[in-house]
Amino acid sequence: MKQGKCSVVAYGDAVLDIILYPRRGLIGESVFVDEAYLSPGGAASNTAVGLSRLGVNACILVSIGGDVVGRMIIEDFEKERVDTSYVRVLSDHQTGLVVSIVLENGRKYLLSFRGASRMNTIEPELMERVLANAKLLFISGYVFDNIDGGESVVKLVKAAYHYNIPVYLELGGFPFEERKDIIPHLRGFVNFLSLSLDDLGSLISFSNVEESLNYVYSLIKPGYIFLKLGKQGSLVFNGVEHRYVKPCSVELVDPTGCGDAFNAGVIYALLNNYKPLEAAHVGNAMGGFKAMGKGARYLPRNIDELKSFMQDKCRYNSLE
Repeated sequence: MKQGKCSVVAYGDAVLDIILYPRRGLIGESVFVDEAYLSPGGAASNTAVGLSRLGVNACILVSIGGDVVGRMIIEDFEKERVDTSYVRVLSDHQTGLVVSIVLENGRKYLLSFRGASRMNTIEPELMERVLANAKLLFISGYVFDNIDGGESVVKLVKAAYHYNIPVYLELGGFPFEERKDIIPHLRGFVNFLSLSLDDLGSLISFSNVEESLNYVYSLIKPGYIFLKLGKQGSLVFNGVEHRYVKPCSVELVDPTGCGDAFNAGVIYALLNNYKPLEAAHVGNAMGGFKAMGKGARYLPRNIDELKSFMQDKCRYNSLE
């Protein structure tokens, strides 16, 4: 896929992450926290920043409040060289907040206030402008919880299909109980589908991962599915063959944002004409790098740092 201006458009949320690391887990009514970490976040935002770090021109399609948190997020995008042309500032809404509680064993609990992000709907004329120069459209599952119930997503993926722009859909954050009815409307319009084991469990009760992926594939009919397996790596499925991709060798510090980093790595590789299985190796590397530090923005500073990490920690190091 040829890169150009705004190679990737990321549609989703921009929020402030408040990450807490309790001293002894969640025991009792009062819990002491040894460390707290504040950082801009949101799946689409993290993915766009990860891509920008790797040298990809990324635009972000989000809504924020007209408050100090919103200004902080804009400043962060500008520092990270993410295009903010399509950021909507809503003066009568608050910017979203996500409180994450990360335990020593890596287990994570989330409390999400989406705020202005729920107002992030897209008019048809904006869709045409947004997609004019795009080479890939990334969509976060959280946008299906927007006030239009995901109607903008359906229109956007169909517009992308019309312009022959690949769609990469991340199912994390998808409100499965409330919006399962919208899934058939995505069928055949998604090129790459990304989800975690938790997402898979929310969509279907399963005892066999591969059989469950067959079911998900039949629902959406994507070109490829990327299943994120955490410390076990990832799995790539094309509707016929399941291929497991081994993880990089790292010590987990914080899982926050690992899935977003994975997506950024995969998309970077796809844009550079890597095959999906090869792209999953790059995704594992980005996710593994992020796992070593706290907060969703613990990412390689540039492509050279990612290459060095892959040579040192991963079983796949032919990133050129």
